Amino acid sequence: FLELGQASYDPGDMDAKSILPILKGEDVKIREVQQSELIHTMMLYDGKYKWIRSFNDLDELYDLERDPHELYNCISHHPEVIRELRKYTFQQ
Repeated sequence: FLELGQASYDPGDMDAKSILPILKGEDVKIREVQQSELIHTMMLYDGKYKWIRSFNDLDELYDLERDPHELYNCISHHPEVIRELRKYTFQQ
């Protein structure tokens, strides 16, 4: 929003990214993963895999390219994906 309003700022002082390319209709990837949280649950999505961390239940991992309806929890078959996505969490 700072860029849209043409305000001066130092991008090095922020962890935010400009949304101006998106508003212009450009196809850009702003972040490596999408993250959202609810009470006791966190979700990370990297464009292929969706990892649901449940702090009250079992974690889930879905390959959304092969399983867009999230019917098959493939977490036990892809520990390397969890290792990679874990880098984006506070709990290493």
